[in-house]
Amino acid sequence: MKRFIAAGVAIVALLGTVGSPRANTIIISQDRSTSVYGEVFNANSGQTWTMQDAESAPDQGLFDSSLSVGPQGDGALAMAQAFQTSSLAADSLSAIGSTFLLLATQPDSSAVAVSGSATSTFDVVFELTGAAAFALAGHVSAGLASTTDLTLTGPGGLVYEAHPDQETVFFDEAGVLGPGQYQLQLHVVSEGTTQGVTLIFGAGYDLLLTLEPTVSLEPASWSSVKGAYHDGTGR
Repeated sequence: MKRFIAAGVAIVALLGTVGSPRANTIIISQDRSTSVYGEVFNANSGQTWTMQDAESAPDQGLFDSSLSVGPQGDGALAMAQAFQTSSLAADSLSAIGSTFLLLATQPDSSAVAVSGSATSTFDVVFELTGAAAFALAGHVSAGLASTTDLTLTGPGGLVYEAHPDQETVFFDEAGVLGPGQYQLQLHVVSEGTTQGVTLIFGAGYDLLLTLEPTVSLEPASWSSVKGAYHDGTGR
């Protein structure tokens, strides 16, 4: 009886070693940033009013950015805003943000040009050391004079992409990612120029990528099982 109990323990121990190691997520690089620019220009006087600002994540910690500028001159306004709240973790990448432009001029001010731009960027390169189940969910949108480009790529090429055109695109993708290097890119920009007409532009996003390591058991050969049995009980 002792021989069979010992053999069972040896087989269980062997089966515990044949699984693939659990995957780890390693952040290789990250570019999370926002920027805004506004300008009012009077062609008659040659006078220009400008304001700009920019911010980027210094490390892999929480990035919470809220930028806004609004230069004014000759009754015109160039308001530009950009937002982003994003986080990086071993089991998830998340980002929420938007861009907004308000370019306002007087109806009879054809000599006054108002322009602006607002950007919000989330670009993360990460490596999976083993297979992982993934889920990518959320939405991206782009309005007038705005673009939003979302892509997830890996060793095998494109995993998912979305490029809304004056619409909101909802997504809920799932599957398994093999080991290798991946890149999750999201670039949002609103920009434009107007004279004598007030315009409003905007775009936004809300996404979450979750990663759950998987373990696949590889069948052990009978010779390996016998080896484990004899090592434990054959003396």
